[in-house]
This record gives sequence, structure tokens and C-alpha cells, in this order.
Amino acid sequence: MMKKMLPLILSSILVSCGQNSDKGGVLNQPAKILPSTNQPSYEKLNPNNKELNHEKIKLAESTILVILMDSEEIENLKKLQGEDDFYEAAQDFSWYDSELRTKMDSLNIPVRNIKKDTVYVSTPSWDYIISKDTSFSLFTYFYYNGDTLVRTDLFSLLNY
Repeated sequence: MMKKMLPLILSSILVSCGQNSDKGGVLNQPAKILPSTNQPSYEKLNPNNKELNHEKIKLAESTILVILMDSEEIENLKKLQGEDDFYEAAQDFSWYDSELRTKMDSLNIPVRNIKKDTVYVSTPSWDYIISKDTSFSLFTYFYYNGDTLVRTDLFSLLNY
């Protein structure tokens, strides 16, 4: 039974990479643009937490950003899917992610892992904010092509 459920679980994890619950599952959508003059102070985002859960990065060249789940989110996913099914699906998903990293390395496109809930991305053209929501999966991918930052899925990047 578990073997029959594996493809379903894996596909649900992979499909969720490109879903956005607020926008009906649109793939390759631009990240939210936040004009730098209206950027909120980081302290106001989480005033009770001394170690703020955000990261600031600057991009000037094509880059893949991978937003990763933290340990609490992973534990919740394990409970939802069942531990055995989770680990089987995660192992397959990790293999595809490894293939992506090998391909991007051959194209000299850096891949950056991020474990924060909010990412402020500064580029020469725009400032972006990426905030985790329920549509994010184990690995959620964003691609900066040197001009625009878009949310995308693993298989689109593998076919790049």
C-alpha cells in the first residue's frame, strides 16, 4: 500500500513547489515587489523575537534561490504524510534537487539555500520580498535571471 501511495505523495510535494494558494496555483509568477522606500523595518516584522527570521541578500547575476522548510515545518509535514511515506518521497525529491544542482553548476548558475521565513532580495532593478506561506513545500524554488525574480518549480529548472 505504501508503495502505491509514494507516487501520489511525491507528486503532491513536487506540485506544491509551484502552487500559490492565493493565486490559484500559478507557476513562474513574479515574486512580490516591495519598493525600497516602503520597506518595513525588520524589527517591526517580529518584535518579540531577538533572532529575527529573515535574510537580506543582493543578487546581480542569474541565481537559483531555494527556500527550505525549517525543522518544525518538516515535523508537521511528517505528521501529515506519515513518517515512512515522507522519507521515501523526500529521498526521491532530494535526488531531483541534486540533479538540478549538478546542472546549474555546469551552467555556472549559483544555487543558494535559505531557511528563513522572509527573504529580502535586492537586485539592480528591483527589491523583492519572499515570505513563506502554506504553498511552500520542502524545497521552493525562485529563479533570478539577471532581470526578474520568479517563483518556479523544480522540473522547469531541470528543463532550463
